[in-house]
Amino acid sequence: MLKRIVYFLIFFFSIVLNSSAQGLFKIKGTVKEKENNEVIVGATITWSNGNKGVVTGSDGEFEITSETYINKLEVQALGKRSRTVTLDSTKTHFLEIFLENYATELSEVVVSSTKKSTVQSASMGVDRIGIESLRKMPPTMGEVDVINSLKMLPGVTSVGEGSGGINVRGGSIDQNLVLFDGAPIFLTGHLFGFFSIFNQDVVGEVNLYKNSIPAKYGGRVSSVVEINSIDDIPDSTSFKGGIGLISSRFSINTPLKTEKVGLLVSGRSTYSNWLLKAANNDRIKNSNAFFYDINAKLSYHDKTNSKVDISFYDGSDKFSFSKDTLYSYGNTSVSFNYLQRIKKDFSFKYLLAYSNNWSQIDGFYGNQDFNFSLYNQNLLTRLFV
Repeated sequence: MLKRIVYFLIFFFSIVLNSSAQGLFKIKGTVKEKENNEVIVGATITWSNGNKGVVTGSDGEFEITSETYINKLEVQALGKRSRTVTLDSTKTHFLEIFLENYATELSEVVVSSTKKSTVQSASMGVDRIGIESLRKMPPTMGEVDVINSLKMLPGVTSVGEGSGGINVRGGSIDQNLVLFDGAPIFLTGHLFGFFSIFNQDVVGEVNLYKNSIPAKYGGRVSSVVEINSIDDIPDSTSFKGGIGLISSRFSINTPLKTEKVGLLVSGRSTYSNWLLKAANNDRIKNSNAFFYDINAKLSYHDKTNSKVDISFYDGSDKFSFSKDTLYSYGNTSVSFNYLQRIKKDFSFKYLLAYSNNWSQIDGFYGNQDFNFSLYNQNLLTRLFV
């Protein structure tokens, strides 16, 4: 009885498997290039309106098994002409499909442009800082210090605490050339170096040349610091000022009669003695420290052809640690700048500048008065084309 059951099951499953196998359609094939008979990798074979498909392998072969009859195959490959293969009702197919090369020739494409150079200057190693950037830097006792702000740039270090100068790329302070509207300035610090002599309400732009210094500035081993005052003539009168812990400033910038002529006047002074008087040390109480600076600039700007600027600066420091000796130093400068445009891309500039940088010691010792003075006067004239 058991043998009959086993024989029956074997007969039943053989019939089911045979009927299933008879309902499957098998398609195998290879996709090749017609020109050189090489297999095509990644060709797509689709049917049922592209809803089903397979991809050829690395050997260019594919295999399809389907329970329903497939009458057409769409064969496609990149750079080849597509081909439709029609099949008969045979359940097993072995295909070798060849595809032709197909390239679409595009029309000529011409790309043209107008050359627009973004290079404004061929200068290297120069940092340009506008007054708006300077005002974003941390102030010193309520004042934006132009010289100390340069210490934030790479390659620039401080001379020392309480000093108003800078060292550039290992050079010393006396190897820097400082220009204000073209006039050389030697003493750049107020009040033992805590402030620079340049009023933030007057400065328009700062250029620091650290290498490749233009020949027009002469020979300087370390750097050139070119500080230019405000160059714009306002449409209406404007006032600026500020009150700090030990100094205050005030400036006025106004047009004169027409928009072509403008006047800028600014002043700054200190009242630092009240801090010294508040000290507990008698020697410090008897000390004095004072500074001031005055700026004035008269400008004539013909917007099309020429510009004339006359700039004046005068500043002084005085301090003493005892009543018998007074130390003082300062700078005075006057500059005349004339710019004439001949053509759109050609102009010349004439500079005439005078500066006097001085220091002095006055005092008395015993029954005698003494005075030591040192003056460094500079007169230069230059023509730039």
